[in-house]
Amino acid sequence: MVEVAQKARIVETIMLSTMMTSIVTNYQLNTLKLTVTAGEVDDFIEVLKKKFPEIYFEVSYYEGENKANYLESLVENDEAGDIIFHVKKFNNQICKEKLLDLSNYEFSAKFNESILHLMQVEGKIYQLVGPLNFLPSIGFSSTWALNKKLCEKGNEKKLQNALKVMSFLSTLEGQKSLQKVNPQLFVLKGID
Repeated sequence: MVEVAQKARIVETIMLSTMMTSIVTNYQLNTLKLTVTAGEVDDFIEVLKKKFPEIYFEVSYYEGENKANYLESLVENDEAGDIIFHVKKFNNQICKEKLLDLSNYEFSAKFNESILHLMQVEGKIYQLVGPLNFLPSIGFSSTWALNKKLCEKGNEKKLQNALKVMSFLSTLEGQKSLQKVNPQLFVLKGID
């Protein structure tokens, strides 16, 4: 009788372990890490959570000095998240080596050509932009890019989820969600 009870506990432990592994794996595959240095994004993150309840979002903020250099350092050292929000264009080398080329995705075609031209690196698009503000020191209110690591084997589900988010950001609803204040100029085709 004791032997049967021990076997039952072993089977129960194996089943519980398998179930926990499955839950952890599902969480990992459905988690997008966002690296943010551009302004207040809490409202925007809430919009993403409501729009994509099947995706978990982990956000790393940086509020210190010299945000642009810090973020470039994270990207160069492969420490940035899956989706990277910034306020300026990365240098060409970082774009080519560390960011995913977005040129051939349908959502890229939704942007005004003049804006895409500003973001090109050797004819390719590595960053897309949010609504423009005409503040003295800020041209773009935000840019966003995908980490090239999303193309590595085992990241297919993460890439699929990141592309869903990028598609959303390429809509008027997505553009508005990026902006706490009313933007002065949208960058999508056909939007006045």
